[in-house]
Amino acid sequence: MATSERYDIVIVGGGMVGSMLAALMAHSQIRIAVIEATAPKPFEPDSHPDLRVSAFSPASQHMFRKVGAWPLIESMRICPYAHMRVWEEPENLVVRKLLSGHGNETHFRADEVGQTALGYIVENRVVQLALQQVLEQSSNIDLLMPEELSSLERKGEDVHLFLKSGNELIANLVVGADGAMSQVRKAINIGVRSFDYPQCALMALLQIDGPQQDVTWQRFTPTGPQSFLPLPDVDGKSYGAAVWYHNPDDIQQLQKLPLDEFQDRLVVTFPERLPTVQKVVAKGSFPLTRRHAHHYVKPGFALAGDAAHTIHPLAGQGVNIGMQDVAVLADQLLKAQDAKESLGSLKVLNVYEKKRIQENRKMICTMEFFYRAFSNDIAPAALIRTLGLGIADRTGPIKRQVIRYAMGL
Repeated sequence: MATSERYDIVIVGGGMVGSMLAALMAHSQIRIAVIEATAPKPFEPDSHPDLRVSAFSPASQHMFRKVGAWPLIESMRICPYAHMRVWEEPENLVVRKLLSGHGNETHFRADEVGQTALGYIVENRVVQLALQQVLEQSSNIDLLMPEELSSLERKGEDVHLFLKSGNELIANLVVGADGAMSQVRKAINIGVRSFDYPQCALMALLQIDGPQQDVTWQRFTPTGPQSFLPLPDVDGKSYGAAVWYHNPDDIQQLQKLPLDEFQDRLVVTFPERLPTVQKVVAKGSFPLTRRHAHHYVKPGFALAGDAAHTIHPLAGQGVNIGMQDVAVLADQLLKAQDAKESLGSLKVLNVYEKKRIQENRKMICTMEFFYRAFSNDIAPAALIRTLGLGIADRTGPIKRQVIRYAMGL
């Protein structure tokens, strides 16, 4: 039998960002519903890591601790990393000769800023499971899963959400945290500026020799970066993930290769720093698109995370800026609740948009700069940027400031 239920806030999307938003308002006087279409699979400690992982900054880790999710994540599995190496090996022979004897690498270390880790690699599913446990323990939050939005309509001060189950929800505010192809964003006619990169990314889960790594690295090539991410050990086996950026046709061909043939290609193409690969466990590819919504808010609506913006993943900052979105949004909504203000009013929501849209625009432009600067083999540009990596490694105060910024400190 269809039902109608009233909430203060309905969050569409119970992934990492949407669940974190709800968790930041747990145990408050705000009544919240979270709609999520797909329940994550239960955690199995003996299974190999998932292919879908994220690199979380210490600032994001602090948020997980704040809501009580970090101990739950640690009880499953994480992989901290204390080092990040970035370098380029120019293909241009002239540039190689000119650079002979000069450093061409920047080595970022957590201990340079008094930290034990630059960040943490965690499976997306592990994060989602931990946050959902937090939500289930809060009396002011209802997690509706599996459940999907069919349509929505604003009537006066309220938004009516019609679900595929036939049920109806009524809310003062609807938050779209439903990903890059956001149904909420489309329903409320907020446009996006978008650009498809002439690259795709292929991610491969590797079983590797040796103990768990604590270093992530990235080598720039004219066709795109090549990266390695350490992953947690499982049942005495060590794992890592290789990320291969290339043009769409080549990525499609690599994706079609059998795992053993792909492994051979990977080993001969990636740098010698790649740990010895015992086998490729799984692989998957995805296109790269930059998006930024024209606005984050309308009366009764707000967007957060990938629903508002997607960036090039070369620095792994996408999920972290999404977490910063919901930190600001939750803080503003809690203040509005205390002040007895309407949570869906533009007076309340514009504060969130103003604080986040400019910061996210800066991050998008920064990632765009790095992508453009390193995605060519023009000799003068290759010489300047490669020398720049070596110089950056020796500029202590500036380098430490860059590390602190990337870590959200």
